Amino acid sequence: MKKAILIFLILIGSYPLLAQPGGVWVKKQLPAALPADKYYAVGENCLIYVNKNDTTIYAFDLISGAWHEHDQPTSSPWDHPARASKDMAMVCSESLAVVYSATSQTFNTLDFEGELINSTSSSAGTLTGCWEKSAYLVTDQYFYVFNAETGQWQSNPISGLGTLDKKYAYEEPGYVLITLNDESGNNKIIAYCTGTKQFFEQNYSFGIGIERLDYGFIVWSQSGLPDGERFFGCYSAIHNTWAEHYESEYSIVGASTTVKNLSPRTVFMFRVTTTINYPDAEHSFYIYNTLYPEPIVFSRTSNDDYNLNTFCVGAQTAVISFRNRSSNNLEIHSYQSDTHTMNPCIVSQLHVEQDFGWQSCGGKIYLGHDFDYSMGGYPNEQFTGYAAMPADYENTYKWNRNIEPRDDWGIMLFENNDADTAYVYSYNMASAETLTHFNTEWGNYSFLKMGYNNNVAALLANTDTGYKMYFYSPVFDAWTEKASGPQSPYLKLSGDFIYYLEPNSKLISIFNGATNQELDLPYGRTTTDLYTSSGENFLIAYTTDNKYVAYSAITGTSSEFVTDRRMLYGDHSICFAKNVTGIWLIMPYPMPLFNKPSRRIMVRRLYLVPEIKRHW
Repeated sequence: MKKAILIFLILIGSYPLLAQPGGVWVKKQLPAALPADKYYAVGENCLIYVNKNDTTIYAFDLISGAWHEHDQPTSSPWDHPARASKDMAMVCSESLAVVYSATSQTFNTLDFEGELINSTSSSAGTLTGCWEKSAYLVTDQYFYVFNAETGQWQSNPISGLGTLDKKYAYEEPGYVLITLNDESGNNKIIAYCTGTKQFFEQNYSFGIGIERLDYGFIVWSQSGLPDGERFFGCYSAIHNTWAEHYESEYSIVGASTTVKNLSPRTVFMFRVTTTINYPDAEHSFYIYNTLYPEPIVFSRTSNDDYNLNTFCVGAQTAVISFRNRSSNNLEIHSYQSDTHTMNPCIVSQLHVEQDFGWQSCGGKIYLGHDFDYSMGGYPNEQFTGYAAMPADYENTYKWNRNIEPRDDWGIMLFENNDADTAYVYSYNMASAETLTHFNTEWGNYSFLKMGYNNNVAALLANTDTGYKMYFYSPVFDAWTEKASGPQSPYLKLSGDFIYYLEPNSKLISIFNGATNQELDLPYGRTTTDLYTSSGENFLIAYTTDNKYVAYSAITGTSSEFVTDRRMLYGDHSICFAKNVTGIWLIMPYPMPLFNKPSRRIMVRRLYLVPEIKRHW
C-alpha cells in the first residue's frame, strides 16, 4: 500500500489537538516527564515506546489512527533496542518479548527460552527485529518468529554448533535470514519465509559464500573442497525450495554496485567453461531467479567464427554476447525474467573489436555502445533502441563515459574533455525502441545526480552563461531544463524528488520525478544546514518565520505549523522535530494503491497489482 504524509504529534505538555488541511496532529499524554532510559522504534505504519523500568507499553498505528496501551509485568527491565517495521513493533527484556501488530491492533507476549544472541555487528545489538508482517528474535536455543497474519509464534531449534564466532541477521524482501558460524568453522543458515511462513535450514562443515537477493539467496562452496563437492545453489523463499548444482570448476558472474542496490533484485548467474580444442570451448551460464524453483541453463560454443565477448547480470535480467570474428558484429542473448527464458539471438547494430566492454545491466534493462551507436535493450519485450554517438568518439582518450542503468530506465553521459561538452542519452522502458539524447556545455563542477531506486535524476551543467539544471522524470520519460545563476545551487536527492536552493533566493524549490511537477516552498534562508530534513516521501524545513513547512512527495502539497524550534532530524519515512516541551513525529499515512505514480505498477501492461506479487 502506498502512503502519503500526514503529521502526528507526541507531546509531554498540555497542547490541544491540532488540525491541518490534509492531516491531523495527535498527542499522547505520558504519566511523567520523558526519562533518559527509554526505548522506542518507528516503522512505516506504527511505533512502540516503553520506559526502561515501566510495565506500560505504548503503541500507535496509522491504520487505526489511535494510541494503544499494554500492561506487561516483567522481572527484568526493557533493556534491548526496540524494533519496528511496516506493521510490526517489538520491545524485549531478558526473558520476554512483546510485539504490537498494527494489522490487528493487538499486543502479543512471548516468554522465550535461552539468552538473546548479540550480533557480530557492533551497531546491531541483539539478533532481534521486525520485518514485513513478522517479528523475530534469536536465542542460543531457538529462532523465534511472530507472524501477524496468523497471530502465532513459530520457532526453529538451534543446535549442533560450538562456541559461536560470527552471528548475523538479515532482512530481505520475502524472508529473514540468520547465519551462525562457530569457532570450528561450521556454518548454519536458517531462513524464515514471510510468505509461506516456513523455515528453511542448511548446515555446512566448510566455508561458504552467500549472496542475498530479494525473495531468496545464493550459496556456493568456497575453495579447498574436492571437485565432486564443489557446488552452487539457490533458495527460493516464494517456493521454499532449494536447487543446487555440482561442478568442479565454475565462476561467479559478479554484479555491479548499482545492480546490488536495485530492488527488486532476483537474478544471479554462474559461468562454467569447458575447453574442447582451443579455440573451441563450451560456455554454459546458469541463471537463477528466486521467483522460480529451478535455474535455466544457456550454452553456446566459441570457435573459429565466434568468440565469447562479454556478459553481465542485472537485478532482473542477464546479457551474454558473442562477437563474429570476421565482421565484428555483436550477437546478443538476453534473459527474460517474465518467462524465465532466453530470448532469440539479436544481431545488433554494434560492432566491437576484441573484448570491448560495451554493455552494462540494470534491473529490467541494459545499456551499451560502440564507437558509432549507443544502445538500450529491454529483454522482457525484446525491444532495442539505438542513437548515434558523438562524431569523434573514436578518440576515446579525450572522453569520459558514465553509464548508469537503473531498474527500467538509464542514463549514459559522455564528456568531451577538450570541448567542455557533454552528450546525454536516456533510455526508458516506456519507449524502449528509442533513446532520447541532447548535448550541453559541461565545465568544471558539472555533475550527474541520481540514486539507485529513485524515479528522478538531475544534471547540473556549468556553462559560459551560468549554471543549468536538467531534471529527468523516468515516469514520464521527460527532461526539464532550468536556468540558474552564476553560482552553483545546492541540490539534494530524496526519494523520488530533488530539492534545491538557489543562492540568495530564500526559496526551496522541488522537482518531483514521479509526477513531473515543481513546487516552491517559503524558507527565508540561504543555507539548508541544520534547518531541513527529508526522507523518501517528505521534506520538512524550519523557516525564518518560526514555522515548520512540510512537503508530501505523494500528494505534491505542503503544509505549515508555527512553533519554536530546537532540533530536526529524519529518516526514510519519518522525521523527528524536538522542542523544549516534547517530540513531534512526522509519519506516512496509508493511501490507495494508485494515488502515487509508480514504475513498479505496470499500468500500461494491464497489471493491477505490483508485478512481484503475482508470484505469491
